Amino acid sequence: MATGSKTNLKEGLLRPIKNNKVILYPDKTEYRDWNGQVELLNKKGYNLACSRLAEEIDLEEGCDLADYYLPRLTSGKIVI
Repeated sequence: MATGSKTNLKEGLLRPIKNNKVILYPDKTEYRDWNGQVELLNKKGYNLACSRLAEEIDLEEGCDLADYYLPRLTSGKIVI
């Protein structure tokens, strides 16, 4: 699921998946903001976790996991 922008992590958009366990993967440098929002939403009954993966791999600021994996998939460096 994509939020469409880094500011779209909102309860109204997440309500349809409230009863599911969801791991969120924010863009690089957005972990702190998203994790704060996750903590607030979990107090309202959501079951969310926020991954730090983008913070820990070689990505430019604002990039996401697709920016990391898609070039590798198309180059044949990752095989599914």
